[in-house]
Amino acid sequence: MAPAAAEMAQAVGPVGSHTIAKGAGGAAFFDVVFGFPQYQTLITARNSTANGGNAIGDPKQQQQQAEGGGEELVAVGYAAPCVWGGASLEDLPPTWDHVLATARTMLHDPANAPKPTAMSALAVEVSPQHQGGGLSQAVLRHMKAVAKGLRAKGLIAPIRPILKPQYPLVAMEDYITWHVPDPRDPAGPPVVFDPWLRTHIRLGARILKVAKCSALVAAPVADWEAWTRMRFLSSGPYTVPGGLNVVQVDLSTDTAVYAEDNVWVAHVLD
Repeated sequence: MAPAAAEMAQAVGPVGSHTIAKGAGGAAFFDVVFGFPQYQTLITARNSTANGGNAIGDPKQQQQQAEGGGEELVAVGYAAPCVWGGASLEDLPPTWDHVLATARTMLHDPANAPKPTAMSALAVEVSPQHQGGGLSQAVLRHMKAVAKGLRAKGLIAPIRPILKPQYPLVAMEDYITWHVPDPRDPAGPPVVFDPWLRTHIRLGARILKVAKCSALVAAPVADWEAWTRMRFLSSGPYTVPGGLNVVQVDLSTDTAVYAEDNVWVAHVLD
């Protein structure tokens, strides 16, 4: 969650003259978000002080309303319908991309789409000046309430661990096993190292498994150089700003591919 890798191209800089080959999720993200407003959570603040209220609806419309009323959008939670039985790993969606591609089919071709049975969080974003105030937890709690209200069998999320970009060479399977003393209770049992994973766990989530190659961005080398402000002068793996995994560069085909691993978690719906 947090901004997904398939949106990295938009996050790190302008697109070059070539075509970006995103995974199915990156191509469908905003179509799905605006197509399923009932799954979204938005929190606004007046005079730069979060009021804790939630506004659910078309994110674009809600932002316009907030701006027109002297309020600002300080936190958003994006989610979508998905297919999951609520218990087994066997029918868990394989990737973030898969969730979005399936949701888009549900939106535009419901007759040929599977019936949604669960809800998947896609991203949680909090404006920089409001971070650290518990807004991400508020968004997650509201997502759980939305899932329960929709009678979903579960709320799942393909997590983007927030500190993983500092350790891009470490396998995600190893990273999620790291534990440290609890900052809230150093004398208590150790907790998961990553703060974003820890936030989900404190709210009742459990780690299910690693989602391999969950989100994809592929583009010509020149575009990746522009986005990252780096030079790729030989083929091979490169660490890039914000990347959970390395970017694989192949100069012979003029292609750079970023395939990101995520972590599936499932929240208990109270």
